[in-house]
Amino acid sequence: MSDAVRFNQIIETWRQQKDFQDLLPYNQYRHWLDYQRLHEHNFQNMLFWLLNPREGHQLGDFFVRALLDALPAFSPANKTALEGWIEEESWIAPETLQAMNLHSLCVATEAGRIDLVLVDPVNRFVIAIERKDQHVLTKDQLKRHTDWIEEHYGQHYYWLGVVCDSRHQLRQQPFTDSNWLHIDDQWLITALDQAVSRAQPHVQDQLLNIRSRLGLIESWENDPVFVALKPKLAEFAATHSGLIDELLSLKLTAPEVPLVGIDAQWAVKHLLPALAKSNAEDEQVKAVLHAVEHFELLYALRDLHKRRPAR
Repeated sequence: MSDAVRFNQIIETWRQQKDFQDLLPYNQYRHWLDYQRLHEHNFQNMLFWLLNPREGHQLGDFFVRALLDALPAFSPANKTALEGWIEEESWIAPETLQAMNLHSLCVATEAGRIDLVLVDPVNRFVIAIERKDQHVLTKDQLKRHTDWIEEHYGQHYYWLGVVCDSRHQLRQQPFTDSNWLHIDDQWLITALDQAVSRAQPHVQDQLLNIRSRLGLIESWENDPVFVALKPKLAEFAATHSGLIDELLSLKLTAPEVPLVGIDAQWAVKHLLPALAKSNAEDEQVKAVLHAVEHFELLYALRDLHKRRPAR
């Protein structure tokens, strides 16, 4: 019996069982934006639009104030730093900021290689924003940004820097550079939720679209549907440990690759053309289709199986 035939037997037997059927949603994205795989510059452009008081969202400085209000509340370290800067008069007291008209803000991307720079020439302050999605800070990155701001504005403007850490990857990374604070995306999610009720109908759709994209920055495995499936997934992996072990050993014949781990892109670009050229048996093609259809689920079972305690 070929590996492909055995692979098909296992999958098709499982598909008749309720415990496997309950896990089938694990193979499905429930939002088209899951496929976008947006990069930092995409989110940078979203912030550029939201933080510009004169943009077409017509919400003025709402998002700028939401960010400023959220900074001290995010962490004790932020609160302590801000209090110290205000005391030494290198930043602006909250009550003074509250009274300011912020509609003179100029917003630019990639100024001094900083993702976003907000400059208020009337109130004389600068907010620098470094966006981090999937990446961490490079060596001396904040120092280079600090040097640029100090050279261009430091003698005449108040300033502070904000690292927006969407994936919580920088919590353990100490911020030794002066005037830089750390925050995640919760401030923006909260602000978007609040802004929807204030916005014009044509803007509401755009705000909801951005809100959806931000929700997907987090791993899709944190989706409530997937979270609810995790206990069932663990139970299935434990119950069918022997078959999962066997499944992981099964390979396609030509080319010889493990069947667990084949996704649609790999299948379309490489495997299906190779099978067609070699006039492969139908069972080989069927095995690839099973592997593609259940890619996410099989991958999750594989990871659970590999992490199980050794006996």
